Amino acid sequence: MEPREHPGRKAAWVIVVVLLALLVGRSVTAGFGPLVVVALIMVAFVALGMRSWRTSVLALLVFLPYSGLLIIATYPQTGPATLVKDFLFVIPAYLGFVGTYVLRQRDVRIPGFPLGCFVLFAMVVVFQLTNPALPNLVVGLIGAKVWLMYIPMAYLGYHLIRTRDDLRQVLFLICAAGVGPVIVGIVEGVLVNTGHPEVVYRWYGDAAAAVTQEFAVVGTGSVSISRVASTFSFVGQYYLFTVVMLVVSYAYWKGFLTLSNHKSMLGLILFMLVVLASLLSGARGAILFVPATIFVMLALDGVRVRAGVWVILSGGALVALSVTAAVFGASLAELLRQVWDHALGQFVINTVDGFRNAFDHLLVGLGTGVDTQAARYALPALNPFELVGGRVEEGWWVKLVLELGIAGLILAVFMITVITMRAFQVHRQLRDPQLRSVSAALLALIIFMIANNFKGSYLDLDPMNVLFWLFIGIVYKLPQLDEQRPEPPALAASALREIPAARARAAAGPGRPTR
Repeated sequence: MEPREHPGRKAAWVIVVVLLALLVGRSVTAGFGPLVVVALIMVAFVALGMRSWRTSVLALLVFLPYSGLLIIATYPQTGPATLVKDFLFVIPAYLGFVGTYVLRQRDVRIPGFPLGCFVLFAMVVVFQLTNPALPNLVVGLIGAKVWLMYIPMAYLGYHLIRTRDDLRQVLFLICAAGVGPVIVGIVEGVLVNTGHPEVVYRWYGDAAAAVTQEFAVVGTGSVSISRVASTFSFVGQYYLFTVVMLVVSYAYWKGFLTLSNHKSMLGLILFMLVVLASLLSGARGAILFVPATIFVMLALDGVRVRAGVWVILSGGALVALSVTAAVFGASLAELLRQVWDHALGQFVINTVDGFRNAFDHLLVGLGTGVDTQAARYALPALNPFELVGGRVEEGWWVKLVLELGIAGLILAVFMITVITMRAFQVHRQLRDPQLRSVSAALLALIIFMIANNFKGSYLDLDPMNVLFWLFIGIVYKLPQLDEQRPEPPALAASALREIPAARARAAAGPGRPTR
C-alpha cells in the first residue's frame, strides 16, 4: 500500500502554483514576458536538479557538445549564452547533490582526494581578489569562477558512478552525443582546406570571424592549415572536445565492446573517426599529441607491441595523418617537420619567455583574473592585461604564477601531483582488464592536460573544464567497481544453458527420466 501524501503538503504546493501563476500573469502584462520565460526555465531546471542531480549531470554531458550553437546564434551578445550550462545544469546539479548528500548527512568523501589542498587553493584565489594590483573586482570574480567553478565536479563524478552499468552509460552517452560534432568537424576540415571555406564560414553567419580566430590560416611553406570549430564557438574548444572523445571512445570500445565482434567494430570505427576529426581540426598540436596520446593509452593498457590492437591503431593513425597531410596540401614529412618546428617555437614563447615574465610577480601575484581569457572577452574596454605588458600569457601554469603567486603555484602543483599519483596507483591496482582500459584512457587524458597546459590554458575552456574534473572523480571510483566482480561470460552462458534442462527435470518429477 502506497503512503498517502500529507494534506498540508499538497495544499502548500497548490498555493505555490497559484502564486506563481499570478506572478507570471502580472509580469507578462507589465512587459516582462521574455524575462519570465527565462526565469521559469531556470526554475524548472533547478527543480530537476534538486529532484535528481544525476539527471542534470547526464543532461550536461549531452548539452556540452552543442553548447556553442547557442553562443553562435546570439553573437555578438554572447554573455548570457556562455552561462547557460552553468545555470541550467551545473548549478542545479550542485544544489541537488548538496541536498542529497550534505543536508542528509551522507558520506561525500572521496578516499585519497586532496580536499584540504583544494580548500587552501580556494582561499588563495579568494584572497587574491583583494590584491591592490587588480584593476577591477569584476575581473577577479570572473577569474575566481574560472579557477574554482568546476573542481567540485570531481565529487559528482565519483558519486555519479555506482555500478559498472553506470560507467558504461556515461561513456556511451558521451560517445553518442559526440558523433554529430565529430562528423561536422570532418566535413568542415575537408571543405575549408580544399578551397571551399566560404561554404563553412556561411554556416556561422556574423560569428564566423570570432569562431575561426579571424579566419586564421596557419603554416609555412607548402603547409597551409585552416581551423574549424564544428558545433563549438571557438576552435580551441573543438580541438579539446576531440581529445576528450579520443580517450572516451577508446575507454568505451576497449572497456565494454570488445566482447562483441559487431559492436567492437562500431567502436573502432568511431575511434578512427575521432582521430581524423582531431587531426583536421586545424590545431597543429593534434598532429603531435593525438598519436602520442594513443601511444600512452596503449602502453598503460598493457597492450603488447605485437598485438593486433597496436597494428590496427598505429596503422589507422598513420592513414589518418596521411589523409590530413593530403587535405592540407602537403607531404606527411613536410607537415610533421613544420609542426615540430612550430612546437619548439611555442615552447620558447609560451613556457620559457612566459615563466620569465611571470617570475617577476612570483611572490604575491597580480590578482585573480588578470590573465584570464574570459575576463578579456567580458570586459574588452578595461583591458585587464595591461598589468602584464599588454601581452596575453597563454600557458595555464604561467597564468597560475601571474595571478596567484607562489602560494597558488605550490598548492596547484601539489594538488595535481597527488591526483596524478593516485590515478597511477588506481591503474596499477585494478585487476579487471576492462576497467584497466578505462583507467588507461582517463590517465592518458590527465597526462595530456599536464603537458598541454604549458602551451595554453586548456583547463579553462569548455568542455574540458567540466569533463576533466568529472573524469577525476570517476578514476577515484574505479577501485570500488573493481570489487564488483562480474560473472565470467563463459560461466554465465553455461548457467543460461542449464536453465531449460533444470526446468525439464523439475517437470518430469523424481524418478522419471528426461530427454
